[in-house]
Amino acid sequence: MSDTLAEITALAAQFTGKEPGDIAPSARLYADLGLTGDDAHGLMAVFADRFKVDMSGFVWLRFFDDEGADFVGPALVLAARLISTRFDERWTAVLAAEREITLAHLAEVAERGAWFDPPPGPARPRQSPLALPLSLIMLTATVFLALVGAIGCWGYFTGQLGGVNVLTAFGLAAMALLPLFLAWSSVRGIRRKLASA
Repeated sequence: MSDTLAEITALAAQFTGKEPGDIAPSARLYADLGLTGDDAHGLMAVFADRFKVDMSGFVWLRFFDDEGADFVGPALVLAARLISTRFDERWTAVLAAEREITLAHLAEVAERGAWFDPPPGPARPRQSPLALPLSLIMLTATVFLALVGAIGCWGYFTGQLGGVNVLTAFGLAAMALLPLFLAWSSVRGIRRKLASA
C-alpha cells in the first residue's frame, strides 16, 4: 500500500469510525463505508485540501446524496417518470451517470492533483425497497394536510369557525403551507439531481 493510499485510508477511518486495517483499497465510499451527506462532504473537503487536488470537475450528486431524508421526492420522481417520457429519459441518464468512488481511486486522483471521474462500475445502491411506498404515504399525507389547512384557513377567514384566535390562524396557515414547502424542497432536489448528469 502506497503512503498516499495509507493516508487516505486513515482519513476514511476518521470519518467512518472503522479501523484503518479493516478498510480495503477497493472499499467504496458510499456502498461499503456508508459515507454520504455531511460526512462525505467533510471527507472530500479534507481530502482536497490535504492533497491539494483541483476538484473543479467533481459533481457531488453523481457520487453522494445530500444530507437529510426526502420523504416526497421518490413519489414525485415516479409520477414524473410515468407522465413524461422526456423526464424518464433524463432520470435514466442521471442514474447511469452515478458512480462509486473507491479509496484506490482517491489515491490516483491525489497523485494526478486533479479530479477525474472513476470508470463506470457497479451501480450505486438504490434506496431501500420501502422508500417508494413510504414516499407515497408521505405524499398522500402531505396532500391531506394541505387540503385540511386550506379548508381551515377558508373557514377562519370567512368566519365559519366562529371565535378563534390568531394562534389558530397561524397553525392553519402553517398546516396549509408546510406541504407546499416539502414539495418545493423535493422538486429543488430533483432538479439539482437532473443537472448532475
